[in-house]
Amino acid sequence: MSDHPVAKESRHVNLGFVEEPFPEGIHMCLIYNDEAERRAVIGRFIDQGLKDGHVTSYFGDAPDTTAIRQELEEIGVHLPEDDSDQDLLHISQARHTYCPQDQFDPDRILASLGRFHDSAQARGHAFIRVSGEMGWALRGYAGSNRLFEYESRVNDFMTQHPFAAICQYDARRFSGDAILAAMKVHPVMVIRGQIVHNPFYMETAAFRQDKQFDFQGQLGMNLP
Repeated sequence: MSDHPVAKESRHVNLGFVEEPFPEGIHMCLIYNDEAERRAVIGRFIDQGLKDGHVTSYFGDAPDTTAIRQELEEIGVHLPEDDSDQDLLHISQARHTYCPQDQFDPDRILASLGRFHDSAQARGHAFIRVSGEMGWALRGYAGSNRLFEYESRVNDFMTQHPFAAICQYDARRFSGDAILAAMKVHPVMVIRGQIVHNPFYMETAAFRQDKQFDFQGQLGMNLP
């Protein structure tokens, strides 16, 4: 018998919007300027998760959770109706999820994600997927400059708590500097509904050295 531990086989998941299955622990950014493209990708991503029995969490930018649910229905998500499936979908407002007490703290959010992941597995669910609209970061909450620190640390976090995540960035609202930083902290990007391995990606240690771990640039566009 070999003394070497057997490596855990990585599972693959159907993301819903591409035919190829991808390994668990995939951290994606969807940088878009076309709302139809965003809705198509997110609708399929969330709906596929529910079909596959994945615990799925969506952090929306709408005024309340009722409006978020309505949007998900409009983009083709079949919301759970049976009581036994209610545990699969968790909907919240992005600003409340990321900034409780109007403050963004990466340590707190990562701890919360860890509890969410472990709780889902303890209840017998094989996998989780998450998507959040990132427009909350443009509203001036304390700690928003730590956004890309958080995004970079998610990659290390996923080595122990693998899940599938899509972070949504509206290129019409975020500044060029912020979009570049977002590209540096996501290993893969969603472009025109396809997965693209990101040549700009930097691992956490390298990104910290890049002096953007504590982002000091302008997050949003100077729109009228």
